[in-house]
Amino acid sequence: MKNNKKKVMLAHYRVGMTDGVSLEIDKRREILRQLDYDTFLVSGPKSNNSDYIIDTLNFDDAKINELTQTFFDKNIEEKDIEPLLKQLDIISVEIKTQLRKIVEKENPDYIFAHNIFSHGRHIAASKAFLEIIEEFKIPTLGMHHDFYFERPKYTHVRNANLIAYLNKYIPPVSKYIRHAVINTIAKEALFERRQIPSIVITDTFDFDQQPWQKDDYNKDLVEIFKSKGINENDITILQATRIVSRKSIEFTIELVNYINENNLLSKYANKALYNGKQINKDSKIHLIIVGYAEEDGIEYLNELKDFSKDYPYIHFLSNIIQSERSFNNNIKHYSLWDSYCYVDAVSYPSTFEGWGNQFIEAVFARLPIICYEYPVFKTDIKPFGYNYISLGDKYIDNIAYKELKSLNIEQLCKTSDNLLKCLFKKETNDLIEENFKIGREFHSFTSLKNNLKEVLYKLNEIK
Repeated sequence: MKNNKKKVMLAHYRVGMTDGVSLEIDKRREILRQLDYDTFLVSGPKSNNSDYIIDTLNFDDAKINELTQTFFDKNIEEKDIEPLLKQLDIISVEIKTQLRKIVEKENPDYIFAHNIFSHGRHIAASKAFLEIIEEFKIPTLGMHHDFYFERPKYTHVRNANLIAYLNKYIPPVSKYIRHAVINTIAKEALFERRQIPSIVITDTFDFDQQPWQKDDYNKDLVEIFKSKGINENDITILQATRIVSRKSIEFTIELVNYINENNLLSKYANKALYNGKQINKDSKIHLIIVGYAEEDGIEYLNELKDFSKDYPYIHFLSNIIQSERSFNNNIKHYSLWDSYCYVDAVSYPSTFEGWGNQFIEAVFARLPIICYEYPVFKTDIKPFGYNYISLGDKYIDNIAYKELKSLNIEQLCKTSDNLLKCLFKKETNDLIEENFKIGREFHSFTSLKNNLKEVLYKLNEIK
C-alpha cells in the first residue's frame, strides 16, 4: 500500500546528543509524528541515531575549523580572500553532492534546517543546502537557534566579499525558505540586520510524559556517587548542560566551594531538605557535571578541572551519562534524565543562551533551579513568573584563567544564603509545583505543536 504521508527532513550538524539543539530536534520529530508526518534525520558524523550521515557536515573537522577561523579573522589579508572562498566552494560541493543523493532517494516534502543557515562554524554548509533547496524547490524552515553575530569572535568581518557571502547565505533570502528563531531578541536582531521576518519558536518540553523516577536501571547511580565521595546525607546539584565557556559552570563551582569552605551547612545539621533528605553535621554540598565537551570546549574543560582540582566536591561524570540508556564496550550508560532523579537542585549558570532547554527540564523534574539571569532569560523566561535562586546578572573576569569568569563575593554570599533557605523550607515544594504548572501551560508540547502547525501551513503556501 502506498504511503501518502508527507515527509520532513530534519537536518543539523549533529543529532541524538544531549546538547540543546539535538534535544529540540528530538521533540520536533516526535510532534511531527503525532501530526502524521514521516521524518528522517540528516547530520554530520558526531551523532547518534541519524538516518543519513554527511561526513563533511562536521564543524569540528580540522580543515573546516581552520577555514572558519580564517573567515572570521579580523586580520585576514586581501590575498587570502579568493583562496578561502574557493576552499569553501569545494567543501560546499562535497556536501551538496551527498545531500542531493539523499533528497533524490527520500523526496522530502519539507526541510527543517536547524542552525544550518545561522551558525558561524560551518558556513560552507549553508551554501550547499540553499542550492539544493532551490534546485528541488523544497519548502524549508530555517530554524535558527544561534546566530554567528551573537558571538564576539564572529563579528570582525570587514572584507566586502566576505560580508557579501554572509548576506547571501547566513541566513539566505529565498522564496522557498521561512525563518524561525528561539527568542524575541534574535527576532529583532535578524530583522534589524537583514530585514528578514521570522516567528519565535521557543524550547519546549513534554510535560505529559511520566515523571523521571528511580528504578532498577538507575539505582546503582547511588553507588557511583558514593565511590566519588558523595554520601546519602550530602546535598547534590546537577549541571546538565554541555561543557562550553558560555555555560559559566565555574559560577556554581565557586558557589559550592563557598558553602563548604565556610561550613554554611552547619546550622542546618539534623534538619531535612524540602524533599525529606536528612542532613547531619558532616554533610557537604556537591556539584555533579554530566555534560560533555566538544573540541571548542576542551580548553574550557581543562581550565574547569584545574580550577576545581583542590575541591573534592566537584565531579565530572560525562563518561557514564548519554542522551539515552545504553551498554557500550561493557560500560553502562545512564540517560540524562536518570541523573535528575538523584539530585536536590539544578544549576543553570549560563551567561548566554538562545533560550533555556535545561531550565525547562529542571522545571519538569520539579527541582529548585540556580540560575544566572542572562539576557534572553530576562526577556523571554522570567516574565512568566518562574521561581528560582538567582546568581545575579553581573560577573567579573577571572584573571588567573583565559576562559573562566567569577562572581563577586557579595553575590556568592547572597546566592548561597538564598539557596540554603530554599533547600531547607517545606514551602519549596509548592514553589517547584508552581513552576511545573507554568511550564505545562506555556512551554509544553501543546505550544510546540501549535507552532509547527503554523509553520507547516506557511510552508504549504509556498507550493
